[in-house]
Amino acid sequence: MRYDPSTNPPRAGAFEAAPDILSAMHSGGVAAWRWRAGAMTATLDPLAMAWWGVGASEVAVEDLLARVDPADREETGRIWREAAEEGRPFVHAFRVDGRWIAARGDEPAEGEPFTAVFLDVTDMRRAREMQDLMLREMGHRIGNLFAVASATATIAAKGAHDAETLVADLRQRFAQLSGAFRMVARGEAGAALGPMLAVLLRPYADAGRLRVEVEGPALHQDEVTTLSLALHELATNAMKYGALSAPGGHVELTGGARGGRLELRWRERGGPVPEGVPEDQGLGRHLVDTAIAGRPGGRTRWRAPPGGIEVDLGFELCRGGG
Repeated sequence: MRYDPSTNPPRAGAFEAAPDILSAMHSGGVAAWRWRAGAMTATLDPLAMAWWGVGASEVAVEDLLARVDPADREETGRIWREAAEEGRPFVHAFRVDGRWIAARGDEPAEGEPFTAVFLDVTDMRRAREMQDLMLREMGHRIGNLFAVASATATIAAKGAHDAETLVADLRQRFAQLSGAFRMVARGEAGAALGPMLAVLLRPYADAGRLRVEVEGPALHQDEVTTLSLALHELATNAMKYGALSAPGGHVELTGGARGGRLELRWRERGGPVPEGVPEDQGLGRHLVDTAIAGRPGGRTRWRAPPGGIEVDLGFELCRGGG
């Protein structure tokens, strides 16, 4: 239910504030309500009624609590009951029908109801959640960079006969890795799909250990970014824990663009026997799943046969792809 003060002006009713004051409050995402703690009933203004999805301005507090998201309901009820018993101010945020609402009430005069407001803090909470995710992802990617650098140095050292050769090999590998990261950052497109993926994955393994057999046309820029992020995560995990962490391990990337969709299979062999697919909550898997799910028709499927991790990736291509 949506309340629009421009087409349904607020009525003072139980609120003595003038309609223009209530309209200004509503425009700022603030709804007014009163709460008689002794009777545990509340009076809502029209905007609060719309947020809570109720059809009457007089409502029992328990009926409001029943509409609070189950994850927030117990704590919200406890805070409200303690405020009612002690007659003290309260501030608390909770979810109602997907909307984040902050309830704030001042200390009431003796025998008087709480004069309180509801504030729509949905955008603020989502911005904070996005910031937290970005910080976690940044920390995760910094850790991955160190892991890739360490694994790259190990690979280079095996083929180096002296320090000069090792330094030259490392410089070349890090230059390739830097180029791959720049490709991700720019969302670079233009090359046919198979050669582009081969360039992207070249820094992660010696020739023959990461085989790319993919057919398809050049992708759009945002498709390149999506695919690069997902494959970078899979390749990094393979170097840290999977097939590319073992001397005889290898990876195959197969598939292509057909019928307007891109379907790829990442298949690891010869590495440690997986204990199972990565946890859904793990940030590495989360980044892969989130990147692919962000594309139209995007889906992933993870399996862990004894030979090694297998991941199917697919999404619909932009018009003209495939």
